[in-house]
Amino acid sequence: MPIQCRTGCEEQVNYEHFPFSDGFVYLLPKNLDETIHDCKNLHIFEWCPGNAEGNPEGKKTHELLKKLNHKVPEDYEKIKKIIENIPDNYEFEYDQILHMDMLLHNDGKGGHKLLTPNDKQDLKKSILNTQMRCTLFPTPFLPNPAWYKFHSDIIDLAVLYEMLSDFECAITARLIQEKITHDQTEKILELVKKQKNIGDEKKEKIIEVNISALELRDKYYRKVENVIKSFIREKYPVLGNLQKDFPNLYFKANELRSNPSKHITYSHNDVIEFLSFGACVKILKYNRKNKEKEDWNVIDYDIIDYAYYVVNRINDMDHYSDEKIEESVSKDSKALGYIFSNDIIDFFEKLEHI
Repeated sequence: MPIQCRTGCEEQVNYEHFPFSDGFVYLLPKNLDETIHDCKNLHIFEWCPGNAEGNPEGKKTHELLKKLNHKVPEDYEKIKKIIENIPDNYEFEYDQILHMDMLLHNDGKGGHKLLTPNDKQDLKKSILNTQMRCTLFPTPFLPNPAWYKFHSDIIDLAVLYEMLSDFECAITARLIQEKITHDQTEKILELVKKQKNIGDEKKEKIIEVNISALELRDKYYRKVENVIKSFIREKYPVLGNLQKDFPNLYFKANELRSNPSKHITYSHNDVIEFLSFGACVKILKYNRKNKEKEDWNVIDYDIIDYAYYVVNRINDMDHYSDEKIEESVSKDSKALGYIFSNDIIDFFEKLEHI
């Protein structure tokens, strides 16, 4: 059910839950049309003047600072007072919970230093701090200005998880960012290789996997959709229960079913057959988090995250009309789609034998 954005911007939003294996739940703010909410009250000003461009609140604040004729951080209290008097600007509230974790993992040469036991404890504290930032100020589009780390808080969280070798959580964080900016495939693939402990020889085999984009779509992505629909069909022997749980999804599918094509014979002429792939994954996710549906708890959240990635890639391909589809799908995207598809298929096929 929609609620008002917690910052007071007066927009109605839904918070989509993304659980992590360590128990943390990231709440992604989404508008009523399912687009991701880019809250105007969280356009945090960044001290670098060039970063104020295109940001109305940042530009306004920057003009105030210019009038002071001071350089940051001189006369900090005077600057702070001016900024705090700008309605709905959360710069200093946000800044108070920023943890300077760059000190922990920067070796001074652009790389990561080896972690001592004390470093690991500090990193765990930094993860808690970053989780708190993600919860209090969900900023999916916002670069994190601390120490000139221009990336979002969810990426900050991914980096910290990776440093502690918690690759599952790091992948989850990157997959959330992938939904927002669509630029994380290369890094996710790198994390998957580390998670699976794939050596150099096997890495090359995966990267050079001999599969075309169309074969990936027709042989693997379609099979992922099929095994998920089979699972839903098993869990909803009475379709009236599906209609009760997901009335809007049911209505759309039933509308398509009521006017089927005469040019194809369906193996399953039921409503589930006419659900979109994305709707099927949504059913998995919302039933998985429903505490009253214990029989859906067998699904791992990472499998649901992988399935959403596959849904987005098949949508990309289905909306592509050019003849050069093979050249247009990157090797990393093929490799990650191939790995995720196999993991999902194996997962559901094993469930059938439990």
